[in-house]
Amino acid sequence: MRKMSNIEVIKNPYVASGKKGQIPVTVEWKGQRMIRGHSLQSSVRDIVRMVQSLDVVKINVIGSPGTGKTTFAHALAHLIHQISEKDFKVPFAVKFLTKDELLHFEETLKGLEPVNWILIFDDVSFLNALVSKNEIEKLKQKFTIIRHIERNGVQVDVKIITIFLTHYTLSMQKYLRQSNFAYYTSVGSSELDNMVKIVGLHYTKLLLKFQKICSNALTRGKFTFNLGHKSKFFTYSYREPFIPLLYHDGDKLRIVVSPKREWIDPFCSTCTNSQPNPMQGGKSVKEFAEDLVSKFGSQIARNAVRIKLYQNGLNVYPKSVKYALTYIDKHVKEKLPNLQELADYFDFSNDKTVLNAKYTKDLEIVS
Repeated sequence: MRKMSNIEVIKNPYVASGKKGQIPVTVEWKGQRMIRGHSLQSSVRDIVRMVQSLDVVKINVIGSPGTGKTTFAHALAHLIHQISEKDFKVPFAVKFLTKDELLHFEETLKGLEPVNWILIFDDVSFLNALVSKNEIEKLKQKFTIIRHIERNGVQVDVKIITIFLTHYTLSMQKYLRQSNFAYYTSVGSSELDNMVKIVGLHYTKLLLKFQKICSNALTRGKFTFNLGHKSKFFTYSYREPFIPLLYHDGDKLRIVVSPKREWIDPFCSTCTNSQPNPMQGGKSVKEFAEDLVSKFGSQIARNAVRIKLYQNGLNVYPKSVKYALTYIDKHVKEKLPNLQELADYFDFSNDKTVLNAKYTKDLEIVS
């Protein structure tokens, strides 16, 4: 079998040779069979590629209560930061925020470190009914400068991805509901007309099909697709591990399936730090820290922790280093010098890391 990222193509007797009308290709993701055209990872790569051109990308996740919006948002954020760092070497920190933190967005921005952020705003439905028109205008103005984070009098430009979770397509003020991408966990009967206006009349058949899929998933615990022949079907078990969604990239609409974030990767330091009270498990902090120091030495361990914290939006460097970072940001922004020139001057290389054999077992490296 031929590997595609962490999806493996499976030889399937139902797959044709790439001609028009071929039967959908099925693949495996971590041992679970799925239809390749339903790839969530493929949709995330659309997002990550757009982030290379735009500094601010907006995503809406829309659906009725209880249809998995919050769970999906965590999986989406995880894949975005994972694929962005792997494919483009652009790291992101993740932060899970509430409606109140959106309403007090100026204070929220002041609390962010100048790193690239994926900001998830949970349950922002009917925001315009909760605040005055003047407050909405202030919020809109703050969003126009969201990528500029000021520290010590210096403006640092970062990349921002916002994910808004809402129950209804029209539940937010028009400016705030505009997005580059959208995922739908459900399409209610009252939403159908709104959806047709957004995606186009030619997608009415797909929207009706998705309504039926969601109904079957909730009532029967499974949802099924025809594989091209009347006698050949492909069936997913609902939430074991996938749920169905509609994905709209501003042009095309298609079905994708998503698991929980924990199913993709049970442990992720970036995602664990996204919420105020992360869950703790496994080794105690003391045990892990002592193990880290014993393997790498105190100085390397401390530096590694500082870098990891910084990547996740926590700047614990001494004040002198923070000032130096600000100084570098100011001059690099003016294109004098660039980062590669600085790396060359200080003799820093970006060579591929080959780990000492004594660490490979502990790190459980999987090729």
